[in-house]
Amino acid sequence: DRLDALWLFRLNQIIAIKYHVVNTILLFGAGKSATVLIDYLIENATENNWNVIIADVDKNLILSKINNNPIATAVQVDTTNNEQR
Repeated sequence: DRLDALWLFRLNQIIAIKYHVVNTILLFGAGKSATVLIDYLIENATENNWNVIIADVDKNLILSKINNNPIATAVQVDTTNNEQR
């Protein structure tokens, strides 16, 4: 199962590179547990053709995590607000 998942992931990378496909990753939440994931996404975004969007109720928190890196986009959103969803 792990080999199948790795093979599919690698195939997706090859297709994305060949056809210049950009995959968008939307991450909800920029709290403490998201720090490592945010760092990983930013570090690997260019190589994997990822457009990284991070949404949280506190935009300043997101900005502090991405360190003004242009690869990631910070979006302030309150998921409990029906109009913003």
